[in-house]
Amino acid sequence: ELFNCPLKHLKLTANKIVNIQVDLFGLKQLEYLNLSANSIQTVSSDIDQLVNLKYLNLKVNGLVDLPDEIYSLTKLNQLNVSSNSLVSLNFSQAEFVRLQYLNASDNKITEIQGIQNLIQVRKLHLQSNKMTEMPMGLSELSELIDLDIGFNQLTEFPEFVGLNNLQRLNLMENQLTY
Repeated sequence: ELFNCPLKHLKLTANKIVNIQVDLFGLKQLEYLNLSANSIQTVSSDIDQLVNLKYLNLKVNGLVDLPDEIYSLTKLNQLNVSSNSLVSLNFSQAEFVRLQYLNASDNKITEIQGIQNLIQVRKLHLQSNKMTEMPMGLSELSELIDLDIGFNQLTEFPEFVGLNNLQRLNLMENQLTY
């Protein structure tokens, strides 16, 4: 174990880390983990051992997908996977019951499945991807306040029935017609 202490906050931004092996860290109490601006291409399946994790920042890495185990982090409140090479996200089996902020902007995402499982999400940033339509189930996110889906390839003006708390909406730089 790299760390043998009750560490709760770990920031490893802008290093040369290429993969995450949670057992190496030995940090069962960790609540905050920032690994942004590294060279991470894969996240180890043992990420689910970080059962107390509330904040995870993986932006500006080389991720092409996320392991299924990441979706079982039930205490996660904020997840940032922006500026990677993700092509899809699948929340169908997600247990993100506390997730309030998701940033998946600046990827290559064409499809998001199971988004309705993000029942507490309040801020959803999906700008600068390759989506041609709104994710199915988006209208079920009744807590959503902030939706940024600008700089995609949407062609049809979306309906926002069910998004009764939506206060901020960005649809700029799409291919919308009305």
